[in-house]
Amino acid sequence: MHHLLLSISIQELSAQYFKNQFNQVALVRYIFLMIGLLGIAWSQTNCNLSISGKIVSDADRDKMCFADIVIKETGKGTAANEEGYYSFNNLCTGKYTLVCTHVGYFTQEITIELKENTIYDFYLKENEVELHGFTLEEHDDKVELSQTKYTMEGAHLDKNRGATLGESLKRITGMYTLNTGNSISKPVLHGMHSKRLLILNNGVRQEGQQWGQEHGPEIDAFVAKKITIVKGSSSVRYGSDAIAGVILVEPAAIIAPPGIRGDLYLSGNTNGFGGAGSLMLEGSFKKLSALSWRIQGSFRKSGDVATPGYYMANTAMEEYNFSTGLGYYKEKAGFELFFSMFHTKLGIFSASHFGNLTDLQNAINSPQPLIIRDFSYDIDRPYQDITHYMAKGKAYVKTGQKSKLEFTFAFQENRRKEFDSHGSLNEDPSLFFILQTVTGEVNWQHSFHKKLKGALGISGLYQTNRWDGFFFIPNFRNVNGGVYWYENLKLGHWDFEAGIRYDISSLQAYMYVNNVYQDPAFLYHNISANVGTIFHLNDHFTARANYGLAWRPPHISELYSNGLHHGSASYEIGDSTLLPERAHNVNLSANLNFSRFKLELTGYYYYIQDFIYLKPTLEPVLTIRGAFPGFQYTAGDVDIKGVDVDMDVLLTKRFVWSSKTSLLWAWNYTQKDFLINMPSYRFDNELSYQFKDTKTMKGPYISANLLVVTRQSMVPANSDYAAPPDAYFLVGLSAGVDFLIKKVQTISVSLTVANLLDTPYRDYLNRFRYFSNDMGRNVVLKLKIPLEFSSYKKLKKTK
Repeated sequence: MHHLLLSISIQELSAQYFKNQFNQVALVRYIFLMIGLLGIAWSQTNCNLSISGKIVSDADRDKMCFADIVIKETGKGTAANEEGYYSFNNLCTGKYTLVCTHVGYFTQEITIELKENTIYDFYLKENEVELHGFTLEEHDDKVELSQTKYTMEGAHLDKNRGATLGESLKRITGMYTLNTGNSISKPVLHGMHSKRLLILNNGVRQEGQQWGQEHGPEIDAFVAKKITIVKGSSSVRYGSDAIAGVILVEPAAIIAPPGIRGDLYLSGNTNGFGGAGSLMLEGSFKKLSALSWRIQGSFRKSGDVATPGYYMANTAMEEYNFSTGLGYYKEKAGFELFFSMFHTKLGIFSASHFGNLTDLQNAINSPQPLIIRDFSYDIDRPYQDITHYMAKGKAYVKTGQKSKLEFTFAFQENRRKEFDSHGSLNEDPSLFFILQTVTGEVNWQHSFHKKLKGALGISGLYQTNRWDGFFFIPNFRNVNGGVYWYENLKLGHWDFEAGIRYDISSLQAYMYVNNVYQDPAFLYHNISANVGTIFHLNDHFTARANYGLAWRPPHISELYSNGLHHGSASYEIGDSTLLPERAHNVNLSANLNFSRFKLELTGYYYYIQDFIYLKPTLEPVLTIRGAFPGFQYTAGDVDIKGVDVDMDVLLTKRFVWSSKTSLLWAWNYTQKDFLINMPSYRFDNELSYQFKDTKTMKGPYISANLLVVTRQSMVPANSDYAAPPDAYFLVGLSAGVDFLIKKVQTISVSLTVANLLDTPYRDYLNRFRYFSNDMGRNVVLKLKIPLEFSSYKKLKKTK
């Protein structure tokens, strides 16, 4: 009966959304239906069982604090506490495979048939040729944040391998993507992106030309072992660009057993007839067991994207990436070296460039693009060619039993070439930027008491930018420095945290205005602060509250843009009088965790003074390169508020319903109207069925997904070149399984069908919604193959 209720509720709501009739009554009804299903799921079989025990060294019975344990079937993980004990609660009857790992010890895996509360102790065998008695401590992970955070890792992350970083994150509540066509996407958190959403790539702030709305992060998502989204102002720890939050792209630490192991990822997609792949190999040395190495390479290639009815001309892309690293870890000191190269070539939709104002207006009014061609892998003008290099060195020294001093130094070079629609493929680019950035940080992680932990640090940045071709932004030099301090205190059921940071930023531009040389300089400085608390009632309920004070200076593009932005097919104009943004942010969240359901409810509120945004001028600009929509940087006092709801319900022993709801409202007090370019309501529901394991298959599942996006009705009147597109809903299917080969090798296979019904739609956050529909049906097949070579296999057999 409850399956029928779920089906009826989704169908009724979908019909309302598609007809643009969503209202508050429907929202209340939606929420009460979800709550009603919780009661239905409550009366199922026994799911109050537990698995617990201790983890010790097999040699000397020393407690193995912070050893990691994961349940393969659920992906749920935990770490042993300081006394070496672990526990998993609220488990249902069934078979579970526990995998226990600890640096310097062989991995141990056991299977438990759970029928009653079970105690199992792990006795880990030391790897005699690896690291003796050394535990790599990440102190930040031991300090729980009062902001809401979401982590993608393990099987969940593997399902998104092969996509861009933005596409990988968009199904997380509060996360959206700002697209330019279907080949370029950048992450959006709570309506904010670019210089308000900081991305840390392997512990280094990503410094590309991220100011552009069509400039996606130059990051190879295959490198990540874990991606964490911290929702809410995080400027105290990470700097002034973290008003909305932080995305942490974290590779695994470069610590490997002797021999060679690795992972091979392969994927293929029908839309664009493309594919992606990644190969990672790592190992260490017998005579120098503390030294490990890693090498990785990946590729992505796709042809023109298909929408229902036509191909988007010149939307092919190709991407090639490489990274390598070396890690040396000892108990008292160690270091890590890392180098990466990211290169991509992206075709820009041909039907977004026009020769005159009449063609531009006709294209906006037309139901389909004015330029349509057959499928092709060719990348013609206009296109982008981007290469990003990063070199990083990190070292640490233990300064006490629970304190550590870390030094991080990084160099990045971003080379961006943009080619307009005129000229031959061999001609010089219309725009050529070379951005070079040097960053450094010294961070002292300390623990004055077992209940008091924190960090004190300084950071700096030196950045230069040079350009060639047609003018868009001037050459500039940017120098930043900051000092910060934060502490976390545990008192019973409560955690308290507080932090403060001071930043100073110097920006100088170099340019000619009407043949007169000018070098205007700006000096900005301000304080960021953060206070928060966490209340742990028990294993079932946690509440968080956080207040953040943050700021950011205007970027050079917001001050001095003046020209054609080829990638986004727009003419953009800056404003040199813009002031720094000042943001106040409040985040409140509550988390319920029971055997039959999980619920996380997050509410957020931002009040931002002098919020800088790109506003349509409503007057297209005619240049010698063609006709383009015009946009002007402007500022106003705004508020952005919303609610994120995550819910998982175990309907039966094998059926799981997952629901993700993202609601956002934004108001411009200066204009006394809605704030433009904010995401609309999103409702993402998924029903999954878990099949029984067999001798050769583990974790087989199948799921159906329904995404509903409402029409964005909260926009300023007569403020854009085209009205917001209609509401839409998309149906998707996915299935996956792990195949066991000779009881040792595991090959993971998944199949996903996005936009199953090939629904034509346009998303409000797609810059090319003026000219084309979004992507049609896409079938994606993915494989993950762990690689274990002879010397590594011998070690596993001896455990």
